[in-house]
Amino acid sequence: MVVTLDGKPAGIAGLVRDKGMLTYFTEYKDELAPMLKDVRVQRAALKVMKWVRQAKMPVITVAQHDEGKKLIERYGFAYLNKDYYIWPR
Repeated sequence: MVVTLDGKPAGIAGLVRDKGMLTYFTEYKDELAPMLKDVRVQRAALKVMKWVRQAKMPVITVAQHDEGKKLIERYGFAYLNKDYYIWPR
């Protein structure tokens, strides 16, 4: 899923399959940070979470910042260890 600003990619989120599990990832440019609560960005995030809920295998993610950890926990991921979270199965 790609979020654009002024027609240019500013954020990306999705799932990557690796070794029998999926990894949930997000990355965004600094200029998107003030807009993370924008309806368009939230819709994109909810769409990716729909993919997570439909996954037929474990989904892990890494959250290294407090803001990211809060968001991941709000989405329903369970703390695993260190910076790792897993989608409850």
